[in-house]
Amino acid sequence: MKKYNIKILILNIKILILYFFMEGACVYLDVDNFSTLLMYKEIKPRIVLYVKYNFLEFKVNYISIFDFLNLIPENNIHIISSLPYINDIQLTIDVWRNMALNKLKFLNRFTN
Repeated sequence: MKKYNIKILILNIKILILYFFMEGACVYLDVDNFSTLLMYKEIKPRIVLYVKYNFLEFKVNYISIFDFLNLIPENNIHIISSLPYINDIQLTIDVWRNMALNKLKFLNRFTN
């Protein structure tokens, strides 16, 4: 019987979920040890709109789905699985930010 590494299996499952349901939000610690919020949604086939927030950076960009998979680190925690897309980019970013902040406040209330 073949022995599998559980961490590799979990990572592969996360990648499959991201590939088929390419939208959501996650938090993680970046290389500078800053808490980072990454929100993303596939808006066209194989094109992802992503918004990245942390202490030093606010980035909005379009990227291919394959490059985006390299952008998400292994140590992320998904907090939202579905995000709306509105044709006005500023309104979309505001809605995503409010959804993420409300979810983080909710999760913080129950973990303390």
